[in-house]
Amino acid sequence: MKAKGSLFAVFFILFFSTQFIYANNKKDSPNAYVLNGFYHLKGFINNKYAITMDITVSQGQITGTMYYDKVGEYIDLKGYQNGLTVIIDGQYKGKSYDHFDGIVDNKGIKGTWTNPQTGKSFPFALNFTNENCALVKTYQYYLENTYKGYKAWYSFEGDYPVATPIKNFEDTIIKIALGLPEEGTFEQKIKTTAQKFVEFDKDNPDMLFNINVEIHSSIVYNKNCILVIHIFTDGYYGGAHGINGEECYIFDLLKGSQITYEDVFAVSQRTLLREKIYPKLKNSEQGEGMDETITKDNIPFADTWGFSDTSFFFIYNIYTIGPFAAGPFEADFTLDELRDYLTENFKKRIGLK
Repeated sequence: MKAKGSLFAVFFILFFSTQFIYANNKKDSPNAYVLNGFYHLKGFINNKYAITMDITVSQGQITGTMYYDKVGEYIDLKGYQNGLTVIIDGQYKGKSYDHFDGIVDNKGIKGTWTNPQTGKSFPFALNFTNENCALVKTYQYYLENTYKGYKAWYSFEGDYPVATPIKNFEDTIIKIALGLPEEGTFEQKIKTTAQKFVEFDKDNPDMLFNINVEIHSSIVYNKNCILVIHIFTDGYYGGAHGINGEECYIFDLLKGSQITYEDVFAVSQRTLLREKIYPKLKNSEQGEGMDETITKDNIPFADTWGFSDTSFFFIYNIYTIGPFAAGPFEADFTLDELRDYLTENFKKRIGLK
């Protein structure tokens, strides 16, 4: 029985070394609770101060980052595992403020935290988890400007990532999803962008008219080191009427990259369109507003797509497959409805059995 348990532990570690793995080896195994790979942990110091730790363990050596959830600033980590004992030190701006001396088990790491600067010590407990891999906060901002009776205004409301398992990857996410500059705090990025938007071209009379933009950002999936951000934008930039649209961005927080269609689906886009998306749209109330020239063989792929804990969604913005009056089109499916169309790696990643 011990030999079989050891073989299982080795297979488990090798198979999940690039994904979430948990120290759930049997207690009678000679390698019980040996950490290897990436781990996302959340918990408390003194049952009061919420912290998040993202560590990678290789041959007993530990590297990674942590942050206090209330603050969200990265603290670099280095340490090691010796038997069941885990020692981790945190460095912030060249100084050590966090020292963890703990024991690992199948739930996580617990022990004593010490501040080397003050000598204060408190108990800590961290649990392995695949939830809330990115620290997310909300922000709201509004700015307007008036010139010669014309009004320009910019509005932002919603979620944004503060920290991720890969240090500073949140800056890349914000730049890609929201088009904001990489430098500065999120508040500074929004204010700089808003200021540029509301400035009128005073030397060009043809550019003097009311303009506005309203942006809503929502984190719709934040598990298994995958982050899905949905952006809704509504604005007027001139012309007969305003325009709105939706965009969705999917990020792999372990690789520091965007997740593509091919990463998620095992079939071609045309197959998914013919067998699932087109029939869903055509047989819905929205189907009546679809351009009559659209068929299952020529319908374009969705302008944007994404998923939540329970469903996939495929969105066609205004004008893509119907007139302005028809508005946007959306086809929604439960995860189970698309199970057979997904790659095996993606199903394992999100825990879809």
